[in-house]
Amino acid sequence: MRPKTPLPPEFADTTFRYSDALENGITRGQVRASTTTGPHRGIRTTREITSPRDADLAYARASPRDVALASVSACRVWGIPLPLAIESRRHTFVAVRSPRHVPTGVAVTGIRLAPHLFSDREFEGVRLLSPCVAWAQLAAQVSPRETLVQADALLTRADNYPGRRHGGSLATLDELRAVADAWAKRAGVAQLRAAVELARPQVESPGESRLRHALVSARFPEPVLQHRVFDGRRFVARIELAYPSLKIALEYDGAYHFTVAKAVEDIERRRELESLGWRVIQITRRDIQDPTRLFARLRAAMRPR
Repeated sequence: MRPKTPLPPEFADTTFRYSDALENGITRGQVRASTTTGPHRGIRTTREITSPRDADLAYARASPRDVALASVSACRVWGIPLPLAIESRRHTFVAVRSPRHVPTGVAVTGIRLAPHLFSDREFEGVRLLSPCVAWAQLAAQVSPRETLVQADALLTRADNYPGRRHGGSLATLDELRAVADAWAKRAGVAQLRAAVELARPQVESPGESRLRHALVSARFPEPVLQHRVFDGRRFVARIELAYPSLKIALEYDGAYHFTVAKAVEDIERRRELESLGWRVIQITRRDIQDPTRLFARLRAAMRPR
């Protein structure tokens, strides 16, 4: 195999269109023999492509500034949670302001948006639709539960939120409501409006959002988020979801909890809460996928003691 050779300095450590290289006197043979890879047809990059997000960023870096990453691709770059089947699919979505020509290509979907809906920002050196507009675009592709998960993720300021790529919240509740209202007569608008009513900025993980959605959908009272428990003036614990008047704590155990150190900490914490009269119900992803037994445990815990 012939060794890879670097391109001229102006095309080193960058992402570029194949056509731009040819216009600058670089031959097809030089490009093919270079250290670049092709994440999309007609695009070359010296960066390593290991995920659909990398391919999205490569496409955006080689695009005109009036083309923005959209929908799934914008969510991937912003760090907005997506269902695995959507997250893992290598396909790039871009948007333009109407009436501009829509980009097309293999593994590329172009979307034309009305000017009043096209709102873009710069993040990580590329143009992409605002988090709220990307969220609205996805409503027709995901379940009502996942639309709520994403709304919570946009509102939260929690630095420990999984997959977080930015500081502070990505949107306000008023911004979510405004985009949902602007989405009138479009697919997913009812789902967006329902999510706005349930969205809460205190959420710290997708699992908490999914659990809360399951409870509210089953007509349980909405739990209090991040409830702080004290023994006198001494702080004891912060409970992810709680029914304080009933002293019921709902703890979602994600992957983070399955380490020896965290397991020991959780046991000690649970013992202290129980000593203060709390009932602690531990919940896993399986409980959310099939909540029948969880609901039965919760109803039993809610009965008068």
